[in-house]
Amino acid sequence: MESLQFKLDILQYPALQKKAIIRSTSLVAVLLIVISFYMLQDITKSDLMIWSIYIVFMIALFAFSIFRGLKKRKKLYESYMIIISEQGIKRIQDKLNDLYISADQITSIEKKTNGNFIIKGISNNPFEKISIPKQIENYQKVEELLTVIKPITLNVKTSLYEKYGLLVSIAIAMPLLGVYVLDNKIAVSVCAAVSVTGLIYSFFSILKYRTAVKGSNRGVWTLLIVLISVIIATYFKLIA
Repeated sequence: MESLQFKLDILQYPALQKKAIIRSTSLVAVLLIVISFYMLQDITKSDLMIWSIYIVFMIALFAFSIFRGLKKRKKLYESYMIIISEQGIKRIQDKLNDLYISADQITSIEKKTNGNFIIKGISNNPFEKISIPKQIENYQKVEELLTVIKPITLNVKTSLYEKYGLLVSIAIAMPLLGVYVLDNKIAVSVCAAVSVTGLIYSFFSILKYRTAVKGSNRGVWTLLIVLISVIIATYFKLIA
């Protein structure tokens, strides 16, 4: 089998972009509604104008962040490529180090219920698995080539995050948000405990797998800043 290259079908990107926009705006809308509902209780007329300006600023900031994120997402989409041969499979994509799994090290090839393929090697590192989205060009040909390398395990269930990514994102964001907007000391303590635990877990996960992701050091520093901010905010609220 000669080496064959496949990229993602650019014609399928608009549908993915629309889905990402809906998810992002829904998440932002939920967060802003929760913040507004809490902050507008017992608010004075003099503070209403300031709060309105703040809401407009936050909407503009979120809109800019979503727009910038979509541009990066499209760049990642367009940069994706897999190379399939009898010797193995190679994935190339921006922000990730090139990943190659030789045929003799492939332990399984799974076809998810959503149509994506997952190629697993001998490593347990989650970043050392090759994911082939269903948007890959010439999908049937890719499936035929994978079958030649190793029998495909069909109808593998997708993860909860893949199914309910928006709800998971909200569940992660709410405790972090609660640290800053709540005043009840018990509620702040619970939110802080959940947030700090999640941030520390994410911090060490990035450190553990940083060799697989380009620019991961920036993510480490960002998490540290957020973690310190949460601790400081919690400290001042609990001693108030």
